[in-house]
Amino acid sequence: TGPDVDISPPLYDFGDTPVGQTSEQQDFLIQNTGEGDLTLNSITVNSDFEQSSDCPETLPEEESCVVETTFVPAAAGNFFGLLSIVDNAEGSPHKASLFGYGTFFDITILPASINFGDQTLARPSLAHDVRLLNSGNETITIDSIESSSSVFVQTNDCDSSLAPSAFCTISVIFTPEATEYVTAQINITDSATGSPHNIDLMGSGIDPIYPDLDISPNFWDFGQILVGDTSEAEEFTVKNTGIVDVVISGIDANSEFAQTNDCPETLASDETCTISGTFLPQAAGDFSGYITVIDNTYSRYQTVLLKGAASHSGDINISFSASSVDFGNISINETSDTQSVVLTNSGTDDLTMGAVSIVGSEAIDFNMNTNCSSRSLDVGKSCIIDMDFKPTSSGYKTANVMIYDDAHDSPQPIALSGIGKSGPSNCSLTGRGVEGVAAPLVAVLSVLFSVFYISRRTVMRKHQQ
Repeated sequence: TGPDVDISPPLYDFGDTPVGQTSEQQDFLIQNTGEGDLTLNSITVNSDFEQSSDCPETLPEEESCVVETTFVPAAAGNFFGLLSIVDNAEGSPHKASLFGYGTFFDITILPASINFGDQTLARPSLAHDVRLLNSGNETITIDSIESSSSVFVQTNDCDSSLAPSAFCTISVIFTPEATEYVTAQINITDSATGSPHNIDLMGSGIDPIYPDLDISPNFWDFGQILVGDTSEAEEFTVKNTGIVDVVISGIDANSEFAQTNDCPETLASDETCTISGTFLPQAAGDFSGYITVIDNTYSRYQTVLLKGAASHSGDINISFSASSVDFGNISINETSDTQSVVLTNSGTDDLTMGAVSIVGSEAIDFNMNTNCSSRSLDVGKSCIIDMDFKPTSSGYKTANVMIYDDAHDSPQPIALSGIGKSGPSNCSLTGRGVEGVAAPLVAVLSVLFSVFYISRRTVMRKHQQ
C-alpha cells in the first residue's frame, strides 16, 4: 500500500558527446504505480548532466510526468550519474543511472615557438623539431601544414590522421635572406578544437663576418622519472653554421640537469659536436633548467631549455582508513555528524604533503577540517581529515577530497556522498516522563498477562476433565 515510483528507462547511455556541448535529449517517464498521492520533493541529476521536468509536487496514483535529461560534459572521459527523485514513497530516493562519454579533440604543440636567434645570411640553420601530440581522446585529422614564409622551410612525418596519445614531428630550417629580424608561422589545419594551430617562428639574419653557432634541439622535456634515478641521455647537435671559426669557452648545465660533450675549443665552419644531457633529480617536483654554451658569437652564448618531473618510488606510500564516506540522508541546511578518515604514511620514506581540498560542482555541500595539508609526515605517522555534510538543496550529492603529495600515485581521492532531504534527518523517541510512559505500559502488560492467565486456566480445566 501507499504510493510507489516507477522510472523508465532505469538507465540510459548518452554515448559520445564533445566536451562543452549538449547531447540529444532523453525523456524519463516518472509514474506513480502505487496507491495514494506521490509527493515529489526534488528531482536532481549529478554535475555534467542537466534536467528539466513538468512534474507537479503531487502526482496522483496512476498518473505520470516526464523528466527531460541531457549530458553536458565539462571534461573528457567516462561519466556516471544519477537521476535522483526524493519522494514520500518507500525506498526514497528513487534513481535511474546515467552514462556518457565526453570526447575531446585537442593538439599539444611542444615547443609552441622556435627562436633561431642569429643566423648567417644565406646559410641554413640546423633543423629544429616540434612535436605535434594528440592530447585528446579522439582521432584527429590533419588537413595541411604550411609555412607562411619562404625563409622558414618545414618538413614533417605527419599522416592525415593522428590517434589519441600519438605524435608526429615537424622540422623547420631557417635560411635568412636579409640582415634583419623576421617572424613567421607554421600553420596547421586540423579537426581539433581551435584549428588552425600555429607555431611561432623568429630569427635574425647576420652578416657573414660574425661567428655563428646553432644548437638543435633547443628545447627538451625529459618527462617524469623517479627521484635518484638518471634519465636516458638526449643528444644535442652543435654546429658552426657560419663561415667564421667559433670559439667555445664553456658549456654548463644547471638545476637537476647534467651534461657531457665532445666539443673542441674551436669549431670550424660546418663542423659539428655533440652535447649529451641528462636529468638526475634529487627531490620530487617539476624542474626546469638550461644547458648554456659560452662562445664568441654576436649574442655571446646559446641556450637549450630543459624540463623534467620527478616523483618518489613506491617506497613512499599512503594508506587511508576509508576510501569513501557516505553521510546518508540529511535534512536541508542541517549538518551531519562528523566523519573522519585517517591518513597514514605506510611507506619507508618521509612523505611531503601538499594541498588537501574538496572539489566538484557540489563541493559546497561538504565541509572539511584537517591537519594533513602542507606538512611533512614521518614514516608510520598519521594525520586526520574530518568531514561533514550540510546539504543546501535536496537530492543526491557527491564530491571528492583530493590529497596532493609526493607519492607516486598523487593525487589520491576520497569519494564523498550524501542525500539532501526535506524534513527531519532522523526519528527519535520523544520523552514524556516516567508518569506519561508508566500508565500505558502497565495497561498493555495487564492485558497480555490476562490473556495468558485465562488461556492457561482454560487448558488446565480441560486437562482435569
